[in-house]
Amino acid sequence: FDFWKRYAEITPGGLTLVVGRDIEDQRPFAATIRNVALWSVGLLALVGIGAGLLISRSVLGRIEAINAAARTIMSGDLSSRIPVAGSGDELDRLSASLNDMLTRIEELMGALREMSNNIAHDLRTPLNRLRNHAEEALRHPDDPALYRAALTKTIEEADELIRTFNSLLLIARLE
Repeated sequence: FDFWKRYAEITPGGLTLVVGRDIEDQRPFAATIRNVALWSVGLLALVGIGAGLLISRSVLGRIEAINAAARTIMSGDLSSRIPVAGSGDELDRLSASLNDMLTRIEELMGALREMSNNIAHDLRTPLNRLRNHAEEALRHPDDPALYRAALTKTIEEADELIRTFNSLLLIARLE
């Protein structure tokens, strides 16, 4: 009865007037709207899942390419580079930064190899002279003056080698 009070009017004779409306024509329309909404939600869910799978496969493919390049680089091939897709996204910027870093590391490793070769050549000469002086002393054990001169030259060469090693250690500490 409370429900009808809200929607009913009392007439002057004390009778209650209830006004109703036939909504039978609107029921098929409401059912159609409900079906369209359900189909739309389902279709959007399928499209969302499909798009998510495509995007994740694309991203995972690019990440796997980065991993493959990293494995190649870790195996010792510093000339290998990480592929850049050209889309300009975060993965491309990361790949470009890593490639720049690899280029710099490759340059530094080349400089280190060159420096090592130079050091080896710089040390080989005094070591050969040191050996030659020692052999000369051994060839003339009965001549004390020649023996003494060869030993003196050997000590001088050894001192020169020690200075070279100290310079190398100083450079290493400074770097």
